[in-house]
Amino acid sequence: VIIVITAWQVWHAGMYNATDSLVHAFFLASSMMTDNGLSTADYAQWPAHTIFLLLSASFFGGCVGSTCGGIKALRFLIMFKQSIQEMNQLAHPRALLSIKVGKSVVNERVLRSVWSFFFLYVMITGFFVWSLNLMGYDLFTAFATVAACINNMGLGFGETASTFGTLTEGAKLLMCAAMILGRLEIYPVLILFATIGMMMMGDNRYNQHDHADEKGEPATADNFETSGGEERYVDYKKKCSGTYCDEPRVAPSVSHDEEHQQCRHQHCRGRCDPVRRC
Repeated sequence: VIIVITAWQVWHAGMYNATDSLVHAFFLASSMMTDNGLSTADYAQWPAHTIFLLLSASFFGGCVGSTCGGIKALRFLIMFKQSIQEMNQLAHPRALLSIKVGKSVVNERVLRSVWSFFFLYVMITGFFVWSLNLMGYDLFTAFATVAACINNMGLGFGETASTFGTLTEGAKLLMCAAMILGRLEIYPVLILFATIGMMMMGDNRYNQHDHADEKGEPATADNFETSGGEERYVDYKKKCSGTYCDEPRVAPSVSHDEEHQQCRHQHCRGRCDPVRRC
């Protein structure tokens, strides 16, 4: 569809005859959508709205598992199918609907991952475009440059149509960051910096996990409780001085709070859960 639209636009602009329009449109659209970075000699002279269409297509043209950049076609397919499902769910509130790709059902964990990645990608792209625009580049140049870098596509437009050497040093560093985020697909970079940040800040959770290890117990979520907004390690073997059993059993109900609501806590295999509110 994009190839046909592109061919019609360049033919309508009077740049090529019908055959050449189709050839050039096929080459450039395929190159930009799959992030190859190859171009015809005069693509900078093409209509701006045509280039904008191709730059936008570079965000979703790549396939999962390939070396292409961008958000990838499969994620867009999943988001499209979920949007259709939401409309059907509104029309039929009691229907049990699922999202399928091929014969496989897409579970909730995958859906959350896709939407969170899409949100981060759009927000980071918007930040880079805004930053370049703040440095004095026009909005089209900023968008094309960011799309070329974060999608690892390589073809700019406007001031970067022929070379990226016209960018300032600050803009080049910014685009280096965009290329790294795009190539590694954001999450590994964010996790790396988050871990380094916590280590530099001396996050007490590392000390708590060490404390749990010294006691010979696994530092799991069950060994921590929240008090005053902070997590602290709790030795439930001492706190819950109940009888441990091989099979789960429920201890007698105990009263809790002023309303004397009945709550329970469970002992099982050498550890117990803290008393929870009813």
